Amino acid sequence: YTSKVTDGDEIAIGHFGSLGYYLSAWVAKYVGKAEDSTEDIEIPEKWGFLRDTTVSTGLTMMFFYIVAAVAAGPEYVSTLSNGMSPILFAIMSGLQFAVGVTVVYSGVRMILGDLIPAFQGIATKIIPNAIPAVDCAVFFTYAPTAVVLGFISSFIGGIIGMLILGAVGGVLIIPGLVPHFFCGATAGIYGNATGGRRGAAVGGFLNGLALTFLPALALPVFGQLGFQ
Repeated sequence: YTSKVTDGDEIAIGHFGSLGYYLSAWVAKYVGKAEDSTEDIEIPEKWGFLRDTTVSTGLTMMFFYIVAAVAAGPEYVSTLSNGMSPILFAIMSGLQFAVGVTVVYSGVRMILGDLIPAFQGIATKIIPNAIPAVDCAVFFTYAPTAVVLGFISSFIGGIIGMLILGAVGGVLIIPGLVPHFFCGATAGIYGNATGGRRGAAVGGFLNGLALTFLPALALPVFGQLGFQ
């Protein structure tokens, strides 16, 4: 599946969310078509700025942070914002997240530019035909639109999973923006590689459910290890 994402075999995925990415790609091929890629979505010229990943990520995260700030209430947010307006604090937090992702993108380009050539010595002398396994963020540049779609779908899956756990009286696993962003985005990229835009949405959603139900099922083990 990684070779479908990258159109080559220079890198592999080396990340703890790999099971979710495999599940996403496997299911996506049954629900969509790879040729209907998220990267081929036509955006009207007046909305062309949304093609910039930093802008689209910033706007998406601002929305989520504002919703969270309204839900938490101004009294609680004031304990975090150092006197800043709750809504302004939410907007700044969303923008800071987008800036952080932009820094990650820059690091990704450096990794791809420097790590792969440096790895050739290992691949030729120590472990024949070896390729480096890299972090999930390295794959963001291959399908930037799928990144946003996968994240949103994963977060929605996390919310629905939390509501289901609450309805059945289970332990609530509250969806966190960081794991749903990075793992959900990568699941969307893998889903897009095999099932296009529909695959990206479904793959991200399934990843969100997995990020909710698997920790809930593993909670007794976490408790025995002292990590509950």
